[in-house]
Amino acid sequence: MRPSIIAASALLLATLGLAVGCSTESGDGQRAVQGTAIGIDVESMNKAVAPGDDFYVYANGNWLGTAIVPDDAVAARRRDNAAELTRTRLLAIVQELAGTPQERGSDEALVRRFYLSYLNRAGIEKAGRAPMQAELDRIAAIADRTDLSREIGAQVRGDAYPLQESGSQIDALFAMPVMPSPETAENVPWLVAGGLGLPADSYDDMGLRGAYRDYVATVLAWAGVADANGQAGKIVNLEARLADAGSRARSGADLGASVANWTRADLDQRAPGIAWSAFLEGAGLSGQESFATVDAGSVVAGSALVASEDIATWKAWLAFHAVNRVADMLPQRVANARFRLYGNRIDGLKTEPALKARAVERIGQIYGDILARYYLERYLDPAEQQDVTLIANNVREAFARRIESAGWIEPDTRDAAVAKLEAMAIGIGGPSAVPRTARPRPKGTSAIDLERAASLGMYRAQLARLGKAPDREQWLSEPYDFDGLYLPLPNSLEIGAAMLQPPYYAAGSDVAANYGAIGAVIGRNMAYALDDVGGQIDAEGKLMPIWASGDADEFKRHRNALAAQYDGRLTNGARALRAATNDLTGLSIAYDAYRASLGRKEPPVIEGFTGDQRFFIAFAQMWATKYRDGTASSMIAARVETVRNIDAWYRAFDVQPGARHYLVPEARVRIW
Repeated sequence: MRPSIIAASALLLATLGLAVGCSTESGDGQRAVQGTAIGIDVESMNKAVAPGDDFYVYANGNWLGTAIVPDDAVAARRRDNAAELTRTRLLAIVQELAGTPQERGSDEALVRRFYLSYLNRAGIEKAGRAPMQAELDRIAAIADRTDLSREIGAQVRGDAYPLQESGSQIDALFAMPVMPSPETAENVPWLVAGGLGLPADSYDDMGLRGAYRDYVATVLAWAGVADANGQAGKIVNLEARLADAGSRARSGADLGASVANWTRADLDQRAPGIAWSAFLEGAGLSGQESFATVDAGSVVAGSALVASEDIATWKAWLAFHAVNRVADMLPQRVANARFRLYGNRIDGLKTEPALKARAVERIGQIYGDILARYYLERYLDPAEQQDVTLIANNVREAFARRIESAGWIEPDTRDAAVAKLEAMAIGIGGPSAVPRTARPRPKGTSAIDLERAASLGMYRAQLARLGKAPDREQWLSEPYDFDGLYLPLPNSLEIGAAMLQPPYYAAGSDVAANYGAIGAVIGRNMAYALDDVGGQIDAEGKLMPIWASGDADEFKRHRNALAAQYDGRLTNGARALRAATNDLTGLSIAYDAYRASLGRKEPPVIEGFTGDQRFFIAFAQMWATKYRDGTASSMIAARVETVRNIDAWYRAFDVQPGARHYLVPEARVRIW
């Protein structure tokens, strides 16, 4: 059983020694919160380990030895207290709305109805297949490729971020988010390939593939699809082909080769197979004349499979995904089978999260604008928001200084890179105003009916932006999300209000820890704008490389030198290397910004730790993670090892030759 959230949070604050901060004013008139507390958790450290031998264990050793992975979680993470407090806040908002009669037709009434319906498991069991029956009947009635294409189009939603590594798979054959065109910067629909029920790299795992096939068969049998076992095997094989096409398209980082701007006629000519007129009718895009795609090869492959694969298999595939995406709102036979595959087999959870927690997670996905307004009003401190905004601007300035002083960059590249940084929209906490999403009236009273209407409303809200200039004030993430988000097309960075908590940020902390934690997160996300992928889009969001060819080669040389330090420990190939590269950039520029924020003063020593020591320890503690099997923690430790490329880390901890992490100065990688 987890400890009390309030008690856990209070203990964390006490451990970190967070004091009430005072406000000071920066030179530009912005008020910044300044604290004097240490900002790191000394009790979590293992000082018996030399920092130069294993900095991750030095900073986190005692925590790693005592942390317990909850049965309903993938791992124990340093941020768990912040995440748990955020979930508690969201639950309180939802329960407040659900516990009081709301005005008919209001947003609050929708949240109340959904929450109560989701928790009514007896009612869900009694309803059985009824909430799904109309959709399943419509799928069963598909007679030809035109009908099939129209239904595939009707399943389209905007749940993808082109050019951004979200790490999630899309279950519809295509997603069509509305984002700026890389040609005109005007909002267009992007065709993003999907069609998968497993992570794309999982189809080669024969054990997992077999478990997935069994789950698909269970769902199809419940849905009344004929030959459930036979069709399950065909569905898994179909998705494996889709995944293979996607992996080939994503194997490189050359956006110029993978991004395409298509006209309506190009869909028929370049991606034959789907009846595109019917597809666009189903997607609500019959009059649309311009499109973009980042993965044209996968779009072509998916369209071709619509023509070559048996219609019966496609109908079974549609039925499976229709059920699978709402399985948590269906009878236990289906809901439990889904948890056994995704929760237990894939994520390693021993038990499912509590029903109320699952309900709130769903509400956060489909009624995000409603929860965002309440969360920001109640939990975003304007002074803290302003302070982190100041940190972000200082990190951006430090990044620009690094670019301007990099001797290996041609002047044109330097100017374009700085221009892109200056144009970047930085959002901290949340948007200044959260627009209301208009949702169609649900066709029934079940949680599934409400979810369908909410999802359709969000998609239509995206379609309403077509043909318009991008709104740089509009957020795509929610203020209660973690990790931060950089979006290449609008060139925007979002750090939600939930991250303005330890271990990322604390108002009462001395600035060293805040720059080492949230400053490094901000820097890491900024680095995505100028790496070998983001660097192919200019400051206006157009597909216009900012890198001169020689500069691009030099950047790759630096990146490959970093890869060599890991000696094969970076899993997930190019994606992991890109993350490690940006980790190093982010930490480096956050350190520069931290030192610049001090002016000419040296930071105070607090509880025996210098400012530089606190900066690097805060970075390492932010990443602390303990997985049940221990396998993935080595990747986290490897990411923390980026410190050995920064000269200041050696000075801070007096790391000398002979230490395991020691690198001679000429072997230390400086990305910029």
